[in-house]
Amino acid sequence: MKLIIFSTLFLFFTQLRAEENIKVMDIDMSKHCEEELQKKDPDLDCEKIPSKIIEKVDDEGKRWKFRFHFGFSRTNYLDTDLHIDSSFGNVVVRDVEMHERTSAHHYNPANWDKFTNSFKWIDEPTNTFTFSLEKNKNVFYLTVFHPKYLKSILYKKTTVDGEEQVEFSNFYERDDFSQNIPEGHGMIYLGNTHMNLVTQVGYGRSMEIYETPRFGRITFVPRLDVGINTGLARSVHIVRGERWDDYRDRLGVQGYNGSIGGRIEYQRGKVSMFVDSKIIYSKMKHGFFDGTIKYDLVSTPITFGIGIDIFKGKKKK
Repeated sequence: MKLIIFSTLFLFFTQLRAEENIKVMDIDMSKHCEEELQKKDPDLDCEKIPSKIIEKVDDEGKRWKFRFHFGFSRTNYLDTDLHIDSSFGNVVVRDVEMHERTSAHHYNPANWDKFTNSFKWIDEPTNTFTFSLEKNKNVFYLTVFHPKYLKSILYKKTTVDGEEQVEFSNFYERDDFSQNIPEGHGMIYLGNTHMNLVTQVGYGRSMEIYETPRFGRITFVPRLDVGINTGLARSVHIVRGERWDDYRDRLGVQGYNGSIGGRIEYQRGKVSMFVDSKIIYSKMKHGFFDGTIKYDLVSTPITFGIGIDIFKGKKKK
């Protein structure tokens, strides 16, 4: 639904705004005639002098701008299939929906019991940081997004006609893994929360919706991004009374991604507020237990935040 809204806005404002950086000035020449020219020629009829329309290219769009955006992101994940190849087995867990962990409690000052904790709202929650260069309505991005997702899965192994089979089902999460695992079942856990980053470069095209010197301006920027996924995945295998295995993968590249989305922004002066939404498709492969896990991850983050103009190029004389 969010993508449909942004796509509709994109098509509408593409047609609405065809000209770029043009300022139109309608100058009333009759007043100048009455004050200056009629003094030299009293017979001059100033009412017959037409107004002068001048089109002037706005110099604002020709200067580079360096901007920074920061915001808190909420993310939904579409179902996916997990392809596991490890000592646990060579199995496929189907229709798995990852769960989001926002760590939003770090924004609450009541949790800043230590001085160092007062800075954790910057890097712990699922925040998005974006640096951009803008000129002539072209926008070039460097974006770093810190998603966190995890999933607990209940399983039961059975034997059918002499062959071992594994049945999987969704299970709830607890940070200390204190879930009540049923008798005869085990639990596997996948967590991608530590140092997990989606780093992207991208291009967008700024489209002006509304602008006045007094009110400020509203813009819409459709964008395309590509990048890599990095992180340090954790996998846990628990069978009550029998085993508790906890594996940590090495920090590294876990996959690559591409996304499409858009940003609506209100700016007045150097400061702005924005809402950004996108769909990210990631092709993932990383460590899981003593083997690997592969899956396609489709996520739909929406970010609410603020922006600021850090640097603006000088006007040409």
